Amino acid sequence: MKPTTHINKAVIICRVSSKEQEDGFSLDAQKERLLGYCERNNLEVIEIFTLIESSFKGKRKEFHKALDYCKKLKYPVAVVFDAVDRAQRSFRETTILDDLIKKKKIELHFYRESMIIGENSSASDLLRWDFSVMGARSYVLNLSENVKRTVNFKLKNGEAIWEAPLGLLNTRDANNKSTVVIDKERAPLIKKMFKEYSTGLYSISALTKEVKKWGLTSKRSGKPISKTAAHRILNNPFYYGKILCKGELYPHKHPKLISEALFQQCQEIMNGRSQKEHKTFKCTEKPFIFKGLIKCEQCGCAISCDEKVKKNGKKYRYLCCTHGKGNCQNPRINENVALAQVEEIFRQLILPPELLEMIKKDIEKNINAENEYHREQIKELRKKYDKAQDKIKKIQNLLIEDAISVDEYRKMTNDAKTEQFTFEQQMQAHTKADGKFSIAIGTIVSLGCNAHKIFRECEDINTKREIVNLLLSNLKLNDGNLSYTLNTPFNTLKDFRHCNIWGGL
Repeated sequence: MKPTTHINKAVIICRVSSKEQEDGFSLDAQKERLLGYCERNNLEVIEIFTLIESSFKGKRKEFHKALDYCKKLKYPVAVVFDAVDRAQRSFRETTILDDLIKKKKIELHFYRESMIIGENSSASDLLRWDFSVMGARSYVLNLSENVKRTVNFKLKNGEAIWEAPLGLLNTRDANNKSTVVIDKERAPLIKKMFKEYSTGLYSISALTKEVKKWGLTSKRSGKPISKTAAHRILNNPFYYGKILCKGELYPHKHPKLISEALFQQCQEIMNGRSQKEHKTFKCTEKPFIFKGLIKCEQCGCAISCDEKVKKNGKKYRYLCCTHGKGNCQNPRINENVALAQVEEIFRQLILPPELLEMIKKDIEKNINAENEYHREQIKELRKKYDKAQDKIKKIQNLLIEDAISVDEYRKMTNDAKTEQFTFEQQMQAHTKADGKFSIAIGTIVSLGCNAHKIFRECEDINTKREIVNLLLSNLKLNDGNLSYTLNTPFNTLKDFRHCNIWGGL
C-alpha cells in the first residue's frame, strides 16, 4: 500500500479498549508498526495519540480531540490507524471522517487492511471501507449477543449473573462451577440490618451509624459501609431469593438470608406503600414478519398485523394502521404484497461477479484482522487470570507464614477468585464471538447478492425478521407502497448496480 496523494505528514492514532489493556503490549505494538509504516512511505509523523476508550460505546472524547487537532492544521495529513477496528466499530464516525476527507483535511490509512481512503478514492474503495466497518461492528455485536445469552441462561437456571452482595461470597463448588455461599462473618449483620430497619425506628442515616458500630465492612475496601451502600442492601431482593434484572424478578438457587415477608416490610417502610409485584409480560400474540417494523406514513402510527381465517380454512394476513390518532384513510394490504416489495428491494442488491470477488478477498482480510484482535484479547485475559492465580498462591504462603490472619486470608482469596471468575467469563464470551464472526461476516456478502432468494425461500419468521432488520430501516406504508432506508453498507451495493466502474477493477 502506497500513498497516492501529495500528503507527506501524518498523525498516528493508537487505541485500546480499556485501562487494563494499557499495561499490555497493544499500544506499544501499534505504535511500532505505524511508525515503521510512515517511515517506509515517507510520511513525517507530527503527532501520536494513544487512546484508551471503547470505539463502540460512549462519546469517544479522546478520539474527537485527535480529530480536532487535525482540523486545526493548515495542511492535510494522513491519519494512520493500525486497523479499521482501531478507528471505529460502528458507522456513526463514518460521516465525521468522510466530511473531513471531503474538506481535504485528512486521508485515512489503515495498516492491517492495506487501505487508503481519501478524496480520490473510488466507489469500490469506499465500499471496502464500509464492509470493514461492518465486519468490526459484527464482532462486537456477536460478543454482546453472547453475553446476553449467557446472562439469560444463568437467570433461567437460577444462577448469579454478577458478584454476590455483601453477606454472600462468590466461590467454586466441587465441580469447579461458580456458586454463592454465605459469608459467616457478615451474613448475621446483614440479617440484623433488615430486622432493625423493619421496626420503623431507624432512618437509613441512623441505621448506617448503627451498622458501623456493629463492625460491618465492605468486602473490597474493608471500610464501614456508606449510606448509599445501606440503601442498596435494603433494596436488594437477592437476600430473599430473587435476582432483579431489567425490571424483572428471577428466582435463584443460592442461599437466602431473609424471608420475602421481611424484605417487603422494609420496602413498605422505605417507600411508604406496599411494593408492587413485578409481573412477567407474556406475549400471546402470533408471530408476524413485519410486527413492530412498519409505521403508517399518513399518520405516523404503528402498522399492525392481523390474520383472518376463511370458512374453508385458508389463512390471510394483513397489514393495517392501528388508527391510534383517529380514523386513518391508509388502506390495509395483504402481507404478500409487502413481502413481494421487500423481495424486489433485495433483488436490486445483486452484484457483478468482479466486485463480489473483490469484496470476498477484502472480507478475508477482515477475518484475519479480527482473529488477531481475538488472540490479543484472549492472551491479555489469560495473563490477568494467571496473575490472579499467582496472587492466590502468595496469599496462601502468607497464611502459612502467619503473616496474615484467617479472616484476611478469606477476604483476599475471595477478591482474587472474583477477579478470576470475571476474566474467565470474558474469555468464554470472546471465544464464542470469534467462532461466530466468520459466519456473520460471510452472511453479509451472501445477503448482499442473495437476500431476495434467502428471504423468499426461508420459512422461519424470526430469520426473515432478522434479515429485514439487518438490511432495512424506517419502513413506512402508504397506500399499499413501502418506503424504506437501506442500511449501510447495503445502500452502497444498490448504487453500484448503476455505476459504470467495472472496467477499473
